[in-house]
Amino acid sequence: MSTRGSMAGAVLLAAGLVTGCHSTDKTTGPAGPLSTIVIAPDSASVAVGATQTFTATGQDAQGHTVPGLTFFWSSNVDSLATVTQGGVVTGVAVGRLQVAASAQGKSAFANVIVTPKPVGSIIVTPAHATIRVATTLQLSDTVKDQSGNVLTGQTVTWSSDSASTASVDGNGLVTGRHIGTATITATAGGKSASAAIIVSQIPVRSITITPANPAVVVTQTTQLTATTFDSAGDVLPGRVVRWKSRTPAVATVDSIAGLVTGVSPGTSEIVATSEGVQDSVVATVSPAPVNSVVLSPNVSQLHVGQTQQITATVTDVNGNPVSGATVTFGSSNTGIASISSSTTTSAQILAGPGAGTATITGTSGAKNGTATIIVSAVPVDSVHVAAPQDTITVGHQETLTATAFDSSGNVLTGRPVTWRSSNNAVATVNAAGSVNTLQPGAVVIFATISGVAGSATLQINPVPIASVTITPATDTLMVGGQLQLADTVRDSLGNVVANPTVTWNTTSPSVAQVTSSGVVIAEGVGTATITATSGGKTGTNTTVVTAAVTAVHVAPALDTIFASAPGNTVQLIDSVFSSSGYIPGAAVTWSPMSGGVATVNASGLVTATNSADGSATITATSGGQSGSGTVVVFGHSSTVTPGTPGSSALSLSGTNSTTDNAMVTDAFGTDVSAFRMVTWTSGDSSTVKVNNGLSATVTAATPVTFTAVSTNTSPVTITVTAVDNASATNSISLTVGP
Repeated sequence: MSTRGSMAGAVLLAAGLVTGCHSTDKTTGPAGPLSTIVIAPDSASVAVGATQTFTATGQDAQGHTVPGLTFFWSSNVDSLATVTQGGVVTGVAVGRLQVAASAQGKSAFANVIVTPKPVGSIIVTPAHATIRVATTLQLSDTVKDQSGNVLTGQTVTWSSDSASTASVDGNGLVTGRHIGTATITATAGGKSASAAIIVSQIPVRSITITPANPAVVVTQTTQLTATTFDSAGDVLPGRVVRWKSRTPAVATVDSIAGLVTGVSPGTSEIVATSEGVQDSVVATVSPAPVNSVVLSPNVSQLHVGQTQQITATVTDVNGNPVSGATVTFGSSNTGIASISSSTTTSAQILAGPGAGTATITGTSGAKNGTATIIVSAVPVDSVHVAAPQDTITVGHQETLTATAFDSSGNVLTGRPVTWRSSNNAVATVNAAGSVNTLQPGAVVIFATISGVAGSATLQINPVPIASVTITPATDTLMVGGQLQLADTVRDSLGNVVANPTVTWNTTSPSVAQVTSSGVVIAEGVGTATITATSGGKTGTNTTVVTAAVTAVHVAPALDTIFASAPGNTVQLIDSVFSSSGYIPGAAVTWSPMSGGVATVNASGLVTATNSADGSATITATSGGQSGSGTVVVFGHSSTVTPGTPGSSALSLSGTNSTTDNAMVTDAFGTDVSAFRMVTWTSGDSSTVKVNNGLSATVTAATPVTFTAVSTNTSPVTITVTAVDNASATNSISLTVGP
């Protein structure tokens, strides 16, 4: 009977035997064999997670309690409730089941109903919310037991106390229906909770005003309409709209009805506002239709230059002034009467410059009125000519003014002026009275107005001299030499003065004289300042006079050029002397005199022109004297033979000296020793010196002295290098003995 199937079989076999199980043992005496089992209670309800204790009692056939029995307890659905061997039943899940107590092949049953856990509380989220009409909100519920644990699987019922304001479905989805408040309640297990819901209307997102460009006539009206829309573009009817005019002086609007009334011509922004949202249109107000325009005064008589104020009165068909009316004024002949200025209903009329009759017209809308202006000229009695200054410099300009007066001394304006100069060679004048000065002198400028002339006398002065410049500013002449100086005279405007009067002078006539035309004549050795004066301004020149040239020297007197190697030029320097010494800056002319292997430029730079060996004599000439230098051109490679020709070794004893020289031959075997430079270098300057030094550079034919400076017996090698050809190097051995 350990299995549930065995228990079930026992249950069926004993089913017919289990009757009268609820009687108590009232018979005394020893008990007989087990006949029935009684379970108490025979049925019970237990909540999920809660317990219920059952007891079992065995009885014999006479109803006596059979002591000492051990009962086996079991549940036929363990997933709904479990039972211990002590008869304690624990609810697991909601449902119905049976528990059995068995002993000695007998069984008894008790019915058990497992109920849900009792609900301790329910929470609705959110507890407060505001939604708009036609929108939804999902509420959520949380069911807990009495211990605060969340219960799942509970059946929750939702309800609204005002479904016409806010309805709720079985899942807690709230829908806004109308503006107002509603309480949404969630109920489970006898417990409930609620959420307070406020339903508001859909806000206005935009407003559209019609018509978009309203037009209204002064004193008349036009109706505006405002339509409100939500964010989806749907019309929101019944919303309150308030109206306002930005410029009430032009147009007013009924704040509730939106009726616009024209006040005066112009434009005004009309604004509609609903729930903080605005839209606006610009209303254009037109003046009332004009019926007549009357100008006053109707007739005016004026002199040229006088003015007259004309006023226009604009009326409508009822004879009432048209508010805000604008009148445009015009003249039939602006040469007789013109509009100098105007306002909306008046104009300032200027008479002239011509005489005659002109009609002034004032137009407003399709209507116009006229006024007659009769203009007569005022005779000119005198003309006054004014000049900014009476004295002017040649080349300057100034503008004169002419003013006409009548016999009463009143200024007459607008009269044409004719200008004339008494001497056009001195100054001219144009039609605007601008005087152009040409040369010094006095001139009278006339201005004629209506046959009456006035004048002003001007004195034209020459332009002052600003500077005198002598060219050249400095020069050097030899005694007896001459030089033409040039002068440049400029006036204060910076212009060169043509044919100026210039006076020439010298500060040292014994050194240099100057003629009236600026020719300088050198008289004696020294320095003289030559001056040129014009208009009180002076320019100067410094003339240095040197003695006659006695000699011209050229350095170096001898030099070489390698036509086939870089650096194939040589610079010669001239020095010019007089009996008094060196003459700085003396002019020298260079020229090659002979050789044909080199050229010389104006500064003494000699350039080889032939690849063959040769020489050229270069001459510098100054003051009839000449000096020259020789330039040797080497066009071929050379060979250096150090030591006395034919000797390849020298010897010294003690601290004695010996001399030697080299021979240089060109590629053709020609001896060019007199023209080639070689460098003698000691291989051990502590043993042997060359010309008492470390080395010596001389022409190949020039002997050098070798001096022993110690008694060292070891041989010393002397290297000889030709500087005119890098490859022409040779050496001899110089042995220094004891």
